[in-house]
Amino acid sequence: MNCPRCASQNIRRSQSQDSIWFRFVLQKMMRCQRCCYTFATPLWEKPVELAAATTTKAPSADREPVTASA
Repeated sequence: MNCPRCASQNIRRSQSQDSIWFRFVLQKMMRCQRCCYTFATPLWEKPVELAAATTTKAPSADREPVTASA
């Protein structure tokens, strides 16, 4: 998901979610951290940080496990 104004991917969910209008129309407010532009997106559309968290890779098997040395 990109900002419609500056095309940055550095966007977060807006903290001012208390409007009943956005809950009624199934929208969420997103805010660009670069240009401070606020825009609405559908609730089912995943923001960048959530999409990146769900596609994390498993730890590599060729690495040795880290052990605490006494």
